[in-house]
Amino acid sequence: MNWQSVFTTTGISAALLAASLWLLRNWISARLLGSIRHEYNKDLEALRTELRNTEAKFKADLDAREAELAALRSGALANITIRHTAVAQRRIEAVDRIWETTVEGAKFRLLLLYVQIFNQPSLREAFKKDQVEAERVFDMLRKPIPKIDNFADEAAKQRPYVSRLAWAYFEAYKSIILMAHGTFLILSKGENPSDFFSEDSLIALLKFSLPDWDDKIIESGLMAGPQLAEELLQRLLTELQNVLDGKKEDQAEIERAAEILTAAKKVYKDKASADELKSSIC
Repeated sequence: MNWQSVFTTTGISAALLAASLWLLRNWISARLLGSIRHEYNKDLEALRTELRNTEAKFKADLDAREAELAALRSGALANITIRHTAVAQRRIEAVDRIWETTVEGAKFRLLLLYVQIFNQPSLREAFKKDQVEAERVFDMLRKPIPKIDNFADEAAKQRPYVSRLAWAYFEAYKSIILMAHGTFLILSKGENPSDFFSEDSLIALLKFSLPDWDDKIIESGLMAGPQLAEELLQRLLTELQNVLDGKKEDQAEIERAAEILTAAKKVYKDKASADELKSSIC
């Protein structure tokens, strides 16, 4: 046996086998890598497609939300504008009606003049002695004066639309008119108004309303009614103009308005008590 040939043949076969195995391994590795790469690419493409779809949906949802928000903002702004416009219009109407009440009530200011003229001891005594003449005189005096029962009822509805200070000035003006009316009726019977009510509450109200008029108020009280009423109307007019101009009240004005309104309530209470006493002589 030729061992050399055998070894040579065997060596060649081994080499071929090794080469075949190496090739087979590389082929299998390539196939596996190719298969894996294919699956990976397929999954990657699917993921990319899903991401694109998700992105498109997200953008569509975002655009829809933006459109909704824009609509809401537009609607809200429109509503705010409409509401502000309506409130502004109502405020103008309120100012107009309050001032109209003061203008129409100008005849009531005659009462202040009558009180200033007739609240004298000598005249009260003369009227008390001659009730027939007193009745004739006072009937003549009250003819141009409208009924006071519903005075300022319409203005009262306007309170929410004006400033606190504007309303306080109006209440102070109304208070002085109502007290003058009560005083006028008492004088028509020849009685002394001081026997029916004290002017203290009215003086306190006027001092809160017109703090720079303290001396005049303390000195004359309701006897200075015409001048005090005119000053109150001027301040009311100024404050109503502030309302139309949109001026905001400061804290000091709010506190002052509260003091005036509290004092006005005390005047109304005192007048109610005076009316009860007055009914006994009228």
